[in-house]
Amino acid sequence: MTRYKKPDLTPVKDPIITGPNLYLKITLGNMSEEEGFLCDLTNFSTDNTIASLIEYICDSDWSPSKNDLALNPDLEEMHIELISIFCDSIEGKSSLNFLSQGNEINTSDKIMTLAKTIPNYNADSDNKQALLLDIVLEQKFTPLDYSVKLGYWNSVQKFVYVLEEQSILFTLLNQAISIAKIKTLGKTVQSTIDRLNRQGLINELYQLTQKGRSSCKALFERSTKLDNEYIVFADVKFDPVAKIVEFNTGDGEDIRTQVYQEEGLDPVLTFFEVNLIEDISEWFMSWANSQNSKHFFNQLLNASVIYKPLKSKSLEFIIEKGLANLDENRSHIEEVNRAITTMRTSKKPHMT
Repeated sequence: MTRYKKPDLTPVKDPIITGPNLYLKITLGNMSEEEGFLCDLTNFSTDNTIASLIEYICDSDWSPSKNDLALNPDLEEMHIELISIFCDSIEGKSSLNFLSQGNEINTSDKIMTLAKTIPNYNADSDNKQALLLDIVLEQKFTPLDYSVKLGYWNSVQKFVYVLEEQSILFTLLNQAISIAKIKTLGKTVQSTIDRLNRQGLINELYQLTQKGRSSCKALFERSTKLDNEYIVFADVKFDPVAKIVEFNTGDGEDIRTQVYQEEGLDPVLTFFEVNLIEDISEWFMSWANSQNSKHFFNQLLNASVIYKPLKSKSLEFIIEKGLANLDENRSHIEEVNRAITTMRTSKKPHMT
């Protein structure tokens, strides 16, 4: 799933530029032309590649010129967002596609092959023409790849198998979909069933074995424990200047995936087990009918990697305060935990 929709690549009127001779314009998805990132690149050689350009723009020493800010007063904020997008790609949270004039381009392409000539509206310039490098970014979030890059899985495929298997086990335990219906589903579901059968977790009748039920119970206990331990971080307001943190205000930010990672947990799998597995009836058939499990789970889990990262010191401070808040309410949370576990395991599916 992309953060921005694929743009309409219908030709539009070029911006009126009143400055030097080479400009860069970057738009993100359905962003309007007026909202695009537009800056002066006159001192940057057109013999450079797109990769070199990205490195140059993301350099901490780069800053917009007065002319840049005259064209777009919000350019500094947009620059921060652009750096965040490129950092997401470097960290494995997303992949980027680059488009120019409607065509996909490579980061090895040189600027001179992509820049187009436009009228130069600078009355003080002797040059009647200027160059404009017009790039559109498409961002696709890749939480599965991110988890692999963090070292929690040997491969994306192994992670996909675990997500598929947990989905089937939970569905059978809760009887969210009838066994008769499951038997009619396609190749992805049946291959997952076969793997679970070989592991001794379900039998030939698509029923949970004792081993399968024990596996489900362990999953429930873990997800319930994690939910209760970290729910305090689902609603956080933080003032980094005043060093004030508030919880459960009703309008704070959910920073749980950042906390999971800081605490040594796989942020993507934990997000799945805590936030999504109980709502499986809402998305199970979409997965069963999908042609590509990796693509489906990347879309389902993309919220686990979409956030504004907190600085390390700030995150440590918030976690310390949050865990102190948790300790103050420990007895109540444990009581809720027992009630939820009892409710979750109350159904008695068939097993051998």
